[in-house]
Amino acid sequence: MKERGAFPRYPITFPVKVVIDGAEKKHTFNTQCVDISRSSVQISCDSAMVEALLAQENYPHMVDLDFSIPDGSVFSIFSQVVTHRRLAQNQYYLVLVFNEFHKGTDGQLAEYLKDFELGGFRVDSA
Repeated sequence: MKERGAFPRYPITFPVKVVIDGAEKKHTFNTQCVDISRSSVQISCDSAMVEALLAQENYPHMVDLDFSIPDGSVFSIFSQVVTHRRLAQNQYYLVLVFNEFHKGTDGQLAEYLKDFELGGFRVDSA
């Protein structure tokens, strides 16, 4: 099946920290990347994280993502929730589009993913 997005997604797994601004405090969740592209990431999460997102007063829902890809590059990205999909009672997939890379790290991610574009991708590289 042909990829419909502007950039292909690659099934690379690694831990992701998600910070959600709540009405009274920030909520931090530790999740897992399911796949990533140059412009977005899909993560696995539980119902507590989805509830924290839906409790945000502003729409669209925004989060801060912090993660390190398998080559060691560290990213902090302000992201927008595009969609969530329920897989089971307490398991969801969220797709988040990257809005703002902190410290110009978008070039680093593009360089890392170029290796996958040229030589195919690796599954479960973490």
